Amino acid sequence: MKISDYFASWEEFSSLLHEKFNYPNRYPSKFIEYVFTNIQKFEYEYIPNWEDLDDTEIFDIVCWKKNYDGQLYVITDALYEKGRGPLKIDGFFLRELVQKHRAFFGEPFFNGDVLMISFEKKFIWDFHHNGASANIDLSNIEFG
Repeated sequence: MKISDYFASWEEFSSLLHEKFNYPNRYPSKFIEYVFTNIQKFEYEYIPNWEDLDDTEIFDIVCWKKNYDGQLYVITDALYEKGRGPLKIDGFFLRELVQKHRAFFGEPFFNGDVLMISFEKKFIWDFHHNGASANIDLSNIEFG
């Protein structure tokens, strides 16, 4: 996995947010709040003692509850805070990304907020920096 091959631009990502979810804001940082407020309520599941777990253990708890095949856009704090673009990867490589994130970016994958979106399936997965995660299925919602 050569990480530089997987970067997408913020412009591409923002355009897809608008096109697929009718998101009016250019910036992705408030997207989950927008979904919760304007589209669909959802609940977070809290992971007890998540800070004592390594990335792979957290991944096994929360990520494989759903099938992450197809193209995913992934944003971690390391990508967002340092001005890098989101990663556009095939879900097949998600586990590998989680395992190698620290080597690529100098910090764990679950070191803050993580947002993953399948625009194709209209599925969102959010990990909140307080150790909670949500799987948000918007496939049955029509967007204008």
